[in-house]
Amino acid sequence: LPAKAMGWQTFPFFDPQAAVATLPNSALFAIMVYSSAQAIRQVSVPMMSVLRNLAPIAITLVEWLLMHGKAPSVGVMVSMG
Repeated sequence: LPAKAMGWQTFPFFDPQAAVATLPNSALFAIMVYSSAQAIRQVSVPMMSVLRNLAPIAITLVEWLLMHGKAPSVGVMVSMG
């Protein structure tokens, strides 16, 4: 590899421990991309847009009500709606 020969690359080319550590994140990203593609096939684009815009509101409510988290601030509530 030219970058390693010239001294530009100071990290190992492949670190198996780092690959295993990032595998769950990569797998979840691939599942998210696949599910988004399947959703576009099933529902219209405007409906998909509405559902994606409702996601932060739903996540905030779940964290607050079901997970007994801190109540959202006024700024958060105003920004959502």
